[in-house]
Amino acid sequence: MSETKILEHVAMMTELRNQGVRAETTQGVRRDIARQLGVRIPGNQTPLNERDSWTLPDAAKVFGVDYEALHF
Repeated sequence: MSETKILEHVAMMTELRNQGVRAETTQGVRRDIARQLGVRIPGNQTPLNERDSWTLPDAAKVFGVDYEALHF
């Protein structure tokens, strides 16, 4: 998702809030908005560093290691 799309979305939400419009916050609506904006929402909302178990690529991200470089 480009920075321009993010800024446009933030501006739109700010304008709606200023007009007194309540944003719908159901999971389905959030998913639809994310799809329209090209944003991927991970199924697991727990931050990587707070998870009890990780995949190897996720663990590499947490510890700042280049998984692809180590993989080969």
